[in-house]
Amino acid sequence: MSGPTGRKYVFDTCAATFLIKEDRRMHDILPDLNAGKWYASVITRMELYAEPHMSANKLERVERFLTDSTVVLLDKTVEDAAIAIRRDFRPKILLPDCIVAATAIVLGATLLTDDDRLKKLVWPGYTVHPI
Repeated sequence: MSGPTGRKYVFDTCAATFLIKEDRRMHDILPDLNAGKWYASVITRMELYAEPHMSANKLERVERFLTDSTVVLLDKTVEDAAIAIRRDFRPKILLPDCIVAATAIVLGATLLTDDDRLKKLVWPGYTVHPI
């Protein structure tokens, strides 16, 4: 799915779910996505796998998405950025969302999200593409 060159994209859980379900909201940006590099925060990975009563077909699509993406684990750089965002936006942005946003910031990637709070976030180095 993801290409070796082009822009970098971090999928939040909602955007990943839209892609996995082949939701029409992803149709317009799919050509750009296919030319870019895909990332998912460890938070997104955990949330995707934590869905209760997942069918075998859905599990296969989740695993394909995660295989096509680079899953970014927490490190001190992401942690520090997430902490700073959380401090400034408490209680508006929850810590898991801060981690996802911080992942995009640290990578210099565009965050794909349907989350209204993340769409409105203004932070140095933060780029968002609303879904």
